[in-house]
Order: sequence, then structure tokens, then C-alpha cells
Amino acid sequence: MPFLSIIIPLYNVENYLDDCIKSVLAQTCSDFELLLVNDGSSDGSGEICKRYALVDNRIRVFDKENGGVGSARNMGIENSCGRYIWFIDSDDTIEKNSVETLLKKADATDSDMISFNMNIIRRNGTFVPCDNSFDSDLINFEFDDFYRNYYFTYRISFGPCVKLFKGDIVRDNGVRFDTS
Repeated sequence: MPFLSIIIPLYNVENYLDDCIKSVLAQTCSDFELLLVNDGSSDGSGEICKRYALVDNRIRVFDKENGGVGSARNMGIENSCGRYIWFIDSDDTIEKNSVETLLKKADATDSDMISFNMNIIRRNGTFVPCDNSFDSDLINFEFDDFYRNYYFTYRISFGPCVKLFKGDIVRDNGVRFDTS
């Protein structure tokens, strides 16, 4: 059983997918499985996935009818077996020590969830550091008081791509993404 299941949902991302997959395969720690969930792509994304799966046995490819990113992530969850789960978007890349850093933190803390930051590099090369210093008046979400207080007090990043989740908790409790 791998320590980490990396789940990448994808839909028509052939222009970004190579860089994404290469960044995962270049990790300094290799104790992971990579689940590529093709959500009905009509471009060459599916073929790219299959090409990588032929040369690396940590990669598993799943093809499904288009149902949205939530249903693709759910398929990844259902087929994952890692101690932890990490969702990465198919147009993202990760630093080559990302898995090692996250697994060391997970080992040291045995946390149910680890939240971390990301940086944005725009297509024109502009670097935008994201430090989670949100101004709650700028966020257009309706939160009840608990979540507003928790997210903005502790600066927990939004979105599943900046979190590591304990796999058994997600799988055993039926935690899934909304597909509607």
C-alpha cells in the first residue's frame, strides 16, 4: 500500500498534462500511486495518460463519461489505497520535494488533514505568492459563523488541492464531492 494516493481529474488538458504528470513523477519520494481520471476528454489527454501508465507502474488510468470534476475525484477516491489522499489539478505542477515534505509532516503528526499553501505562476510568468491572508470582505461565499471564523482565524486554504487527507477517513466515511 502506498503512503500517498495522488488523484488528478482531467478534462481536455492536453496542453498542460505532460508538465503536471512530469512534476509528480520527478518527486524525491516515490511512495505514491498516481490515479489519472479522464473525465471524458475529447482531446489527446487520455492518450497522454495511457502513455505514462505504460512506463510507470505507480500510475493507474481511469476513463469515464464526462460528469464533472467532482465525479472524477470521487472515482479516484473509490480506487485509491494510499494512507493519505492528495488532489492535484491537471493544469498544476508541484515542486519536486512536495511529496517528501508532506509525508514527513504526515508521519510526524498523524494528522487527519494537513493544509498548506500554494503559489500561482501566471501564463505570462508572473509569480503570485499565496499566503492565505484573505480579507473576508473580498470573498464572495456565504459561510455560517463557524466556518467563517475557522477559515479566517486559522487561515486554512480553500480547495482540495492544498490539503492532504487521511485516506481511511475519506473512504470509510463516504466523504465524496458533490456532483451536481
